[in-house]
Amino acid sequence: MSKNAVAGIVTACVLVFSAIGYGIYINISSSAHVTAVKQQTGTASQIAVVQRRDLAPAVRTVLQLEPVWQGDIYSAGDGRIEQLLVRPGDKVAAGMLIAVLDSRELTAQIKQSRGSVQSAQAGLEQAESELQKAELLGRQNAISGVQLEAARYKRDSAEGQLTAAQGSLEALLVKADQLKIYAQRSGVISKVYSDQGSFARTGLALANLADTAQLTALMSVDSASLPSWVPGTAATVTVAGTGFAPARVMAAKGGSGLPAGVMLVELTIDNRQGAFQPGVVGLAEITGTVSAGVLAVPETSIVTKEHQKFVQVLLPDGRLQTRPVQTGFSRDGWTVITAGLTDGDKIAVYGQEEWRQ
Repeated sequence: MSKNAVAGIVTACVLVFSAIGYGIYINISSSAHVTAVKQQTGTASQIAVVQRRDLAPAVRTVLQLEPVWQGDIYSAGDGRIEQLLVRPGDKVAAGMLIAVLDSRELTAQIKQSRGSVQSAQAGLEQAESELQKAELLGRQNAISGVQLEAARYKRDSAEGQLTAAQGSLEALLVKADQLKIYAQRSGVISKVYSDQGSFARTGLALANLADTAQLTALMSVDSASLPSWVPGTAATVTVAGTGFAPARVMAAKGGSGLPAGVMLVELTIDNRQGAFQPGVVGLAEITGTVSAGVLAVPETSIVTKEHQKFVQVLLPDGRLQTRPVQTGFSRDGWTVITAGLTDGDKIAVYGQEEWRQ
């Protein structure tokens, strides 16, 4: 074997043994670090560096969406429902005919009243004709003053009878119009309470009309989850299996009757596309505006003990220090830190099992 071949083999052996030795060193060093961490937490911890990121507050909760406006349509008269012209989900315009009550008896009364008006009209015309003749004879001194006054009285009486007959007819026509039920404003029929053929009395609710172009929802949330949500803040509501629609915060407030740290939020949802039906209940996700460059840590790094939140910070000497922190909202596994940490701090993300107990 040549001297060059021997030298090459020797060099290769040296490199191999050096690599093996370096690997053993790395493993020993890593094991020492894990052992040091174990001494603090009782288990191996994963260390992460605290950094800033862009996060948007979000709340996932169950919502019931209701119309901003809704009202019942009432019967204004008594009678059997002859025609019911709407069903739930129908869109109606203001003034649209909703239902018609049976008016056969009233129709007969109207016919009779019209006859009375015609008869009274004819009586008045005859009385006016007789008065004209009496006034002509009176100027000729052919009749007495008493006869002339009698003719005038008869004309006035006939005029009164016509007025009374016309008043009765108008009252019947108003009553007949009350048997026709109209929508008082535009919207969507959300409920129908009565069936065609059933009897309706004055004041009975026949159907419910709602303005579904705009819906509203109330929800209670952790006040820390909505740091930037003020009235007018844009949001989005998504109902599983239905779709999504833009929303806007109308009010966000705490107060009496609510637990500490709980906020009541009122949303209005733009439903002009008809994505949601009134009364729908579903899992909704409401997302607020993005908070840029917030200090955030993994949720798994935070431990709560006696209403105080803590993290474990890795010190330069390799020890873990328990440090209290103040938190903001959480989103997608991250929690905003408002006090207690700074950029570049190293914290334990996992491995606090015994410490959590």
